[in-house]
Amino acid sequence: MEKPYQANFSGWWDKQSFEWQYSIQEEVNLATLKSLGRIALLAEIEDIKERRKLAYDISDNTGNAIVQAIRMGENRKKTLNGQAALFSNIALIFQCLGAALLIVGKYISIRSPKL
Repeated sequence: MEKPYQANFSGWWDKQSFEWQYSIQEEVNLATLKSLGRIALLAEIEDIKERRKLAYDISDNTGNAIVQAIRMGENRKKTLNGQAALFSNIALIFQCLGAALLIVGKYISIRSPKL
């Protein structure tokens, strides 16, 4: 048996939300591991200037990863909210159309015996 449109959409909506969250979390995890790996190299560098440069690079990369994670989260929210508004409007149009057709059908059924 086929699922109704709303059930299919609701399942997609729930799945999409979690997939986006996992994608953002994966991005954050990879950035964290990369930063930790570079931090581990700091102990091996004896030149203070080189160590300082690597520390600043790590800090910049971590900051960029934070900004990227925030952007991904904002894009996710905008996309899901935009889709919610679109599908809510489509559902409203279908409901109004169904109500109008129901009224027309009732009117025709009432008028038909008299004809």
